[in-house]
Order: sequence, then structure tokens, then C-alpha cells
Amino acid sequence: MLTLRPAHLDALRTDRIARFEATLVETVKTLFPAEVAGLGPSNLPVVVHEAMAAAQKLQLDDDFAIRNFVFLAVVFQPDFLTAKKTKWMADFLDDQASSPETRMLSLFEAMWRIRRYHPFLLAAKAPLPPNG
Repeated sequence: MLTLRPAHLDALRTDRIARFEATLVETVKTLFPAEVAGLGPSNLPVVVHEAMAAAQKLQLDDDFAIRNFVFLAVVFQPDFLTAKKTKWMADFLDDQASSPETRMLSLFEAMWRIRRYHPFLLAAKAPLPPNG
């Protein structure tokens, strides 16, 4: 009979996280080439790693939600939760009215609408809104 000890489980978990992170880096390169160029391709693995850690601090446990959080970090900016221009996103994620995964999905869908209908908001030097 196979017995998995805690050390074995930790090793499997660490390997799975590393593979997920590597997959995210490649996916981001494919989906967001302009944003990756702006970040600097050599900085992308660091941005992905830090975004994954931040997502977990927000209690995002689901791979789908973590992936969406990483995408937001790449599309807007790695510190989008603390930046003045995107502070509304942090406020949205702090709302406890629904689960963290539901809030993340809603925010992710909003990102796609912004990318499609208001791409000027993603420009590096886009002005802040009047009340921002």
C-alpha cells in the first residue's frame, strides 16, 4: 500500500504550483504580448509569482480565480490593488457580499469590457477620472 506522508504531499503541492506558474507565464505571453513587452519579458515570471502570492492572500484558492488575478496584474499593472488609478478594484475585492471567487470573476469580466470598449483607460498615461 502506498503511504503519502506530509513531506510527500508538500513536495507534490510545490511541484503543482511551479507547473501552474510556468503555464501562466506562457499563457500571459500568448494572450497579452503588448503588455508583456511593456513589463519586460524578463520581469514576467516575477510579476506572475507575486500576483499569485497576492491572490492567495485575498483567499483566492481556485486556479481559475488566481489565473484571472494574474491577468489583471499584467493588463493593468502589477500593483493594481494599491495604485490610485485602479484603487476601485481593491475596494471591489474587499466587498464581503459574495465569495472571493465570485468577486474575482466579476472584476475579470469588467476588465475584458474595459479592454474592448475603453482601451484608452489602459494606456500608461491615461488621465485619472475626475473623482479619482
